Amino acid sequence: MKRVLKRKIPVRVPARISEKEIRIGNLILAPGRKIVTITFRNLWNILQELPRYRSLPITRELLLRSGFKMTRGFKYEIDILDGYYLYFTGYIRMVGKAGCGYMGHPIRYIHELQNIYYALTGKELPLTVSSAGNGSGNPQHG
Repeated sequence: MKRVLKRKIPVRVPARISEKEIRIGNLILAPGRKIVTITFRNLWNILQELPRYRSLPITRELLLRSGFKMTRGFKYEIDILDGYYLYFTGYIRMVGKAGCGYMGHPIRYIHELQNIYYALTGKELPLTVSSAGNGSGNPQHG
């Protein structure tokens, strides 16, 4: 009888979050893999237990539900203001009237994308917990 070795496929665990990276409005994973929105009401509790929370990986579904549109070759774009577009391919690139800007740091988590979008536009990325697919249809506030 031949012995078959089974290889374990590593499961990628989302990264821990630094308190320097989060702000009110960010989506993160709470213990139990529930998606929560950081609010003024729950911020203190989240900060007290931050090691138990994880970053929420960017998915195609989250990009599409936040207003990004799929373009050629697995690129996603969103119009951020009057002719300027933000492209996401794992990295962030801004293209518009003034030429092309490039951010060389890979973006893997939704809170990073939310923070960059806010820094560039002064507005929140239009993404809610219920559209992120927490299963309940209701916002979770941790």
